[in-house]
Amino acid sequence: MKLLLPLLAAACLGAVESDPLELIRVIDGDTIHVRGQVPPGHPVALPLRLKWIEAPEARDNPHGKARPSGRAATAALQALLPAGSEVVLWYPEDEFYADRGARTLCVVHPVADGAKVEPSLQETLVAAGHAVYWRRYGEAPAPLHEKLVAAMAAAREAGLGVWGSDPEWAAATAAER
Repeated sequence: MKLLLPLLAAACLGAVESDPLELIRVIDGDTIHVRGQVPPGHPVALPLRLKWIEAPEARDNPHGKARPSGRAATAALQALLPAGSEVVLWYPEDEFYADRGARTLCVVHPVADGAKVEPSLQETLVAAGHAVYWRRYGEAPAPLHEKLVAAMAAAREAGLGVWGSDPEWAAATAAER
């Protein structure tokens, strides 16, 4: 079930993108917390789920047991996004949505010199093997789909991250549909 988050809705059709938001902290390898004004005058401090990827769990929770590769994924995301960093959120529909855990689903881009940076954090984490392209709830839109497929294939071939340390988890998770 999708839950509308009207405070994050933008007035554009087809896709929505935020202004830069401040990172409060990295929660785990695929979840972050931000703060900002979206739209102006509406404070936001929500957990954000990096859509279309899955990282191993860093701590035991209802989704699964902690894995050493989960702690590595969390550390990798923390290195990419130190507290106070800025990020831009993007979603391919005209509104942001939340999952059942009340996490906003989005693609996250780092910000440098006030501008959105490519590639997305999803692509970076998958390319390094810290997460897999997760299509359990559908495929990412093109061209992100193609980028994630290529990044995951390269990480698997090179035995990076979970593909080297936890290949059974990586293969099973990547195959979920």
